[in-house]
Amino acid sequence: MRLSGIQKVLWVLAGTALLVFAVFQFAGHRTDTDADMSDPAFRAAFELTDHQGMIQTERDFSGRWMLVFFGFANCPDVCPTTLAEVAAVMEDLGTDAEKVQAIFITIDPERDTPAALAEFVPLFDAGIIGLTGTPEQIAETSETFPIFYERIEEASAPDGYTMGHTSHLFLFDPDAGFADLVGLRHTRRRDPRRPKREALTEMTRIYGETALGLAWVIALAASLAVLFIGEVLGQTPCLLCWFQRAFMFPLAIVLGLGLWWRDDRVGRYGIALAIGGAAVALWHLGLYFGVIPERIQPCTATGPSCTDDNQLVLGVPIPLMALAAFAAIAALSALSLKDKHA
Repeated sequence: MRLSGIQKVLWVLAGTALLVFAVFQFAGHRTDTDADMSDPAFRAAFELTDHQGMIQTERDFSGRWMLVFFGFANCPDVCPTTLAEVAAVMEDLGTDAEKVQAIFITIDPERDTPAALAEFVPLFDAGIIGLTGTPEQIAETSETFPIFYERIEEASAPDGYTMGHTSHLFLFDPDAGFADLVGLRHTRRRDPRRPKREALTEMTRIYGETALGLAWVIALAASLAVLFIGEVLGQTPCLLCWFQRAFMFPLAIVLGLGLWWRDDRVGRYGIALAIGGAAVALWHLGLYFGVIPERIQPCTATGPSCTDDNQLVLGVPIPLMALAAFAAIAALSALSLKDKHA
């Protein structure tokens, strides 16, 4: 069977969408960091004592995101500043704060006993949990994450020494898998709220990508389904079906590339394309139920009419399936933009 020019274009578009799927699945859209988190998979792992004297492991926080920071209570600037920003982020999350557990792990176990952390951590009033342990436990934990820290002799510091350490916040998903680094900045800026907004954006982006990923899966599945119906089953699409394809096929590619590039703006494109496709599908549905007069029906310009009773897939009219798909993509694209901060 020889393919027409239009059919070749459609298969190229479908192949491109599948390529995006493969790249996204296997590359895992990892971010560049100064730590090697490629293989094996980087996961949170610790068994330490909290500031109330209870043993805690990563399993105790299963089902919640973990925002983990390493520091020490005698830190003069970076640690208290970061914890204050974390507290502000947690406050801005509102009810979503219940899904996130902020954890402060000391790299100075000699001074940061559970009693010392019990005085330090509650100062920030954000439900932050302080963790400590033996020097051996802290060293083992630091190798797992991984982080860098060292003791620096300094006569003017309390007890004659201070600690140098990594200042990143590690974000882990509800399964304790690494999600992202949240790099707060402690330099002076014109807008003092900017570090807080940047951290909040990093955290809410994870939720947004989940919604956007679902929208892309729907667009990809719909695109491949209509190609299967048309090219494999031999059901010739009507004119309105072609119009719907003109919106659905780009959605599969645009949303997939947006996920790969981690472009927060792609949700806006998804909304625009989905609304256009939904408008065509709604017209199509109106023809199917006889709401729109047949005399203005463009559906039979080429091929059979999708408004005929025999044009069903699993008992569901094609235009209804298309409308549901476009509506779901638009809703998920809008959800991916929720709580984005400039």
